[in-house]
Amino acid sequence: MTATAETDVLVVGGGILGAWSSYWLSQKRGLTVSLIEQGEFPNSCASSSELLKSFPLTYGKDSFATAVAAKSMPLWLDLNRESGQPIFETIGFLELVSSDGREAEESLRVLGELKLPIEKWDKARIQKRYPVIRAPGVKFGLFHPDGGIVWAGRAVSVLTALAQKAGVRLSPGTKAVSVLKGPEGVLGIKDSAGKTRRAKSYLFCAGAWTAELLKPWKIPLHVTCHDQLYVRPPFNKGRYHPRIFPVLKSSKEGVCAFPLHFRGYLKIVDLKRGKPAKPGLLAAEEGSSFLRRSRAFFARFIPELAEFTEWEGCQRAFAATKDSNPIIDRLPKAANAYVACGLGMEGFGWAPLLARNLADLLVGGRSTLNLQRFRLGR
Repeated sequence: MTATAETDVLVVGGGILGAWSSYWLSQKRGLTVSLIEQGEFPNSCASSSELLKSFPLTYGKDSFATAVAAKSMPLWLDLNRESGQPIFETIGFLELVSSDGREAEESLRVLGELKLPIEKWDKARIQKRYPVIRAPGVKFGLFHPDGGIVWAGRAVSVLTALAQKAGVRLSPGTKAVSVLKGPEGVLGIKDSAGKTRRAKSYLFCAGAWTAELLKPWKIPLHVTCHDQLYVRPPFNKGRYHPRIFPVLKSSKEGVCAFPLHFRGYLKIVDLKRGKPAKPGLLAAEEGSSFLRRSRAFFARFIPELAEFTEWEGCQRAFAATKDSNPIIDRLPKAANAYVACGLGMEGFGWAPLLARNLADLLVGGRSTLNLQRFRLGR
């Protein structure tokens, strides 16, 4: 099975998990790695190509998820230093709590127990810190200063460049179309050009395309479509700069708003699980319900944005599991193949820690992080 191997590890999919894994395996573990991606790096149709992703630390009573996010944070900061670019920024994360607040209180408790900074703000404190925000009907705000944003597409570009510098062979525009199986594992990957690529080990990080590629293994991923809008503030653009405006989330409304990015727009995303979809990127519709919900959200919390006239929209597919936990595991009856997928809407920030533990699995057969909750058979 390995006599004709071209490389130690073949990574399929150049999104954030594939990029981080290639980086760890090559630069930090010294393996020879090939990384194939059906698009460019980053792929504009993949969820990892977005400009901004949120980085929350609050997961209710789920202390394990909070710890994973907290352990991922220094790895992002290391990447900032190595690349000399602001890929991860701790600009603060403000959650507006309008419901009974029990989950937010649990987040407050968990972050306190883990000795992570967290503050409970009343309406007056919210509006003093961020005068542009109004808070009618809000019981309180939950602010964690270590939360923030990741410049997602930039992260993929930087990681693949660092990996290539360390010797990773990058193959953009190369789609994996089938997996060749043998009695003991994966024998190779056939690509869209008809070439069979072979390695000692294989890592599948194909995002929303993973279930389709790995049909024989029945990967339990659900691909759903989510609306996103990029809105240009009609005035006072400086108020929404990342240095003075946080990531703003309202679970009751099911939306998350981001600060201004370099094109002069700010992003607002639909957090509610959308309709089943195929992987890829679609244009938003003029009369979409999310457009109306976005206007209603702004009218309630940021009134000066409610009458925006300049906007761009899209519908992006995300892959998640039923329990919203990623999948990080060896493929059944394939000792030399692993799968990593299912980050969903808010798991992007976990990628460096998950990828580092994947590298440990491929190199030594074990990881320092307990991956039980990420197993395929859970």
